[in-house]
Amino acid sequence: MLVKTLDSKVKELGIPIYPEPGAAQVLLSYIQNRQQAVPRVILKM
Repeated sequence: MLVKTLDSKVKELGIPIYPEPGAAQVLLSYIQNRQQAVPRVILKM
């Protein structure tokens, strides 16, 4: 379930999926950082 969600999120952001081990972890943390950054950007505006 998590992998499918991550896959769709990655496709939404247009990030290529890398086959290296641990890449999903990196992408997941990147996506979480993006999700946290969006409200901050809105608040600054």
